[in-house]
Amino acid sequence: MQLSPQSFLALIAFVGILAAWIKSRQRRGLPPGPPAKYPWIGTPLKVTKGARWHLYTEWAKKYGMLTAGDVMHFTSYGRDYVVLNTYEAARDLLSLRTRIYSDRPKMTMARELVGYDNSIALADSTPRTAFMRKAVQTELSPKNLPRFHGIQFKETGLMLGKLLDNPEGFLDHVRIMMAYTVFEIAYGHRPQSDNDELLIMIKKMMEDFSVFATPGNFLVDIFPILKYLPEWFPGASFRQFGSSAARRINAVCQLPYDRVKERKVRRNAGLSVTATFLEMPGLTPEKEHMFRWASEAVYAAGSDTTVSSIYTFMMCMARNIEVQKKAQAELDSYLGPLDRLPTFEDRDALPYIDKILWEVFRWYPVVPLALPHRVNQDDVYQGYTIPKNTTVVANLWNIMHDEVMYPDPWAFNPDRYGSNADIENSINQDPRKAVFGFGRRTCPGQHLAEASLWLAISNILLVYDIRPARDTKTGEPVLPPLEFTPGALSKPLPFKVDIKPRSAKAEALIRATYKTALEKIDM
Repeated sequence: MQLSPQSFLALIAFVGILAAWIKSRQRRGLPPGPPAKYPWIGTPLKVTKGARWHLYTEWAKKYGMLTAGDVMHFTSYGRDYVVLNTYEAARDLLSLRTRIYSDRPKMTMARELVGYDNSIALADSTPRTAFMRKAVQTELSPKNLPRFHGIQFKETGLMLGKLLDNPEGFLDHVRIMMAYTVFEIAYGHRPQSDNDELLIMIKKMMEDFSVFATPGNFLVDIFPILKYLPEWFPGASFRQFGSSAARRINAVCQLPYDRVKERKVRRNAGLSVTATFLEMPGLTPEKEHMFRWASEAVYAAGSDTTVSSIYTFMMCMARNIEVQKKAQAELDSYLGPLDRLPTFEDRDALPYIDKILWEVFRWYPVVPLALPHRVNQDDVYQGYTIPKNTTVVANLWNIMHDEVMYPDPWAFNPDRYGSNADIENSINQDPRKAVFGFGRRTCPGQHLAEASLWLAISNILLVYDIRPARDTKTGEPVLPPLEFTPGALSKPLPFKVDIKPRSAKAEALIRATYKTALEKIDM
């Protein structure tokens, strides 16, 4: 008897589910969690079209018996998942036990078919990954970042000028500012236009990442044997997605890196992270392969994530006018007459701007579910068993809205924080301790992302007022809706705000800054 393609897929699914069911019947002592939705299958991860972090938070409240649901377990197609819903649980496992919790799940689509097994973000914790992480962290450390301040000032100045001439296009202006900033830091080259082919490719690559970096989004992640199906096989459209995504990421890693090498031969490579990598002694083909992926990580760490944070900041300013006015009062008091914009040297004197930055990170984390970890041996936490190879996810959304840690968590309230010294000494109050990841998987571009957001917040608030857009018929203000994308990287859906210079003097400063930034492009 010859099986049809559909029957073949059904048989594979049946065998896998049966094996998973037999395995699940043999275990006890797991953390509490939702009951299996279907016999043998467990709880399918794609049970909702909405954001998965909201679902996990609901489950924690409903099924989590231990300390208000700080550790929750469920199975899906035979795979174990543990969701960490409190900061304490995430810290205890992902940071304090980082030796056994630093690997990534076996995501067949992302790591094998697309090729992200080469990346810093999704590869297991190995000496190779540690080498790349150290290289990126060194280049983007507080000690070395000042080398790139000129790039950040230039692109921020251009963004401010574009807001003046086309305030309705603020979403594009912010996106382009960060794309150009991080690309030049990574590769020493400023794209020629907003339609640069490589920038378009990178944008699509980041959209791909938001899809395949979420466990369970593809059937091949559940049944890895499906990776051997040819692209033309009925039901194997995921293979076509994987192939096109792999071509994009390979091009993104290869093309700009090779351009830096070519410019270096001509002695005009300029200043960049990649140029520094190429100057390191003992450059072998293996190291070059790692540096290509490390350079890509610089862009990934500082582009879309920071764009999302700036969008959230602008949304929150339109919805919280008093917060905006308080920040502007601090800026006006310190800077005096409008003859310059804030720089990083002013940061210590502007504590309320820092508090806004922290609250942006907390109020809507860009990565509401931290990238998943995998435990590489059986473990016990608070009396519960966490089996080897369990996918472990920190629910940053729930952590950042913990009513004990952050009273009235839905309010955007920068005053909830103390001084910079206080927040450093109070680990439970500093959202940066969680939103940038845990243990060995902490984001290597944290300092770049934070600096870029601080510069955008301080510069925008000094010279612009941000207000709700007005209804075209009634003239009444319309608050930006609280609507965000549901992927691994979450950002506000397109929204409208009203952006205007605070004064004629502010407008003059914007135009002068824009003119200077344009001149630096032509240098």
